[in-house]
Amino acid sequence: MTDANGIGHSSGFLTEPIVSQIARHLQRFGRFKSTDLICVWGGNNDVFVQLDYVSLTVASITASLAAGNITEIQAYSAISLAISQAVAGVVAAAQDLGGYIINRILANGGQYVMVSNLQDISITPFGQTLGPSDQSFLTSLSTAFNAELNRTLAGKHVLLIDAFTLLHDSGKLGLVNASRVACNASKISSLIGQPLSSAWSLFCNDTPNSPFNGLTSGANVSSWAFADDVHPTTGGHKAISDVFFTQLKSFGWVA
Repeated sequence: MTDANGIGHSSGFLTEPIVSQIARHLQRFGRFKSTDLICVWGGNNDVFVQLDYVSLTVASITASLAAGNITEIQAYSAISLAISQAVAGVVAAAQDLGGYIINRILANGGQYVMVSNLQDISITPFGQTLGPSDQSFLTSLSTAFNAELNRTLAGKHVLLIDAFTLLHDSGKLGLVNASRVACNASKISSLIGQPLSSAWSLFCNDTPNSPFNGLTSGANVSSWAFADDVHPTTGGHKAISDVFFTQLKSFGWVA
């Protein structure tokens, strides 16, 4: 959220952290207009960064244990420390995000600020490939982020939208498949000329006869929830936006 390049930037992704997006808006316009609807949704990549950190740390500790360089007690303590540091990392990210909203959006004229918390990332196709303990850890990271974001923004003039359980019952949103991904890793790998371990929705569309059509055979972007292992399809985005729009209407911010 604060890395100047954004997650995946070194691999060619056009990512940019929220703090830079806000700064660029203020540099161009000076402040937010009183009629602007400002939608903020961040933190997912912070969770992935911390999950990667713990996964790599656990692998290193396990190797040291197997080699006889540390004891089981030392290994347990090191793993517990890594988990605690990861939770602290997402809590710090939530504090950062809350601070941006308070000090850079609200303080610069933002009147209608919608803030979504994190969904339960463990229910994404990526999360479903993990074991029970890793899924539980993903859920705990999402929960820790949300709790701190709520605490930081308590009493502020923002509309907080709870996305945590949004896709737990995807059928209610008109989505018939939330476990398989619509994009095909093999097709996309051929298109970009490099091997992929999973599909990238960045290089996938459903245009008929398009050379960049990377859809899985039989996939339906209107009724399948996920394009790749974490990003929604067209239908997934619409389902999410419909829920958000209903919340905005109930708050009287849109007609």
